[in-house]
Amino acid sequence: MLVHDLLPNLNRPGVRVLCVLAAGQANIAPNLHDLDLTQSYSMNGIAHPTVLYLDLMTQALSQHAPNATFMHIEPGFVNTNLTESTWWYIRLPMKLAAFLFTGSPEQNAKSLMQAFTKEEYSSGWKLLNKRAEEVPNTKFHTEDLKEVVWKHTLQIIEAVLKQ
Repeated sequence: MLVHDLLPNLNRPGVRVLCVLAAGQANIAPNLHDLDLTQSYSMNGIAHPTVLYLDLMTQALSQHAPNATFMHIEPGFVNTNLTESTWWYIRLPMKLAAFLFTGSPEQNAKSLMQAFTKEEYSSGWKLLNKRAEEVPNTKFHTEDLKEVVWKHTLQIIEAVLKQ
């Protein structure tokens, strides 16, 4: 909603908007009869559509502010203190997994900053991996679905503003 409200001011060269979630990772078709995700409320039922919706919204925003750049990046696994307050029998295996499979916050920040500074990302819409490299669209990145999600999002914003 914030980016939508700022959209008129973002439409100029040099502006870059970066959303961080799981760019290009959606691999399940969304339920067009449940765009609000009220009927399929589960971890998996929410995760995949949310990722796809963010992909499609960054694309839609880029079309409404064509002079700016809108990017969605997948940060990968970042070694944070997320498990510090869990039980020891969960914390210890997670620390080992984090050591083996995650990147440092500094490495992650470097990739995020590359997205802001790469000359080839100076306009348009980009889906990026954890190394700030472009990833291909999935079969769900269609013009029709983008329009459905865009219109639905505008309806939600309008309903919230009326409250």
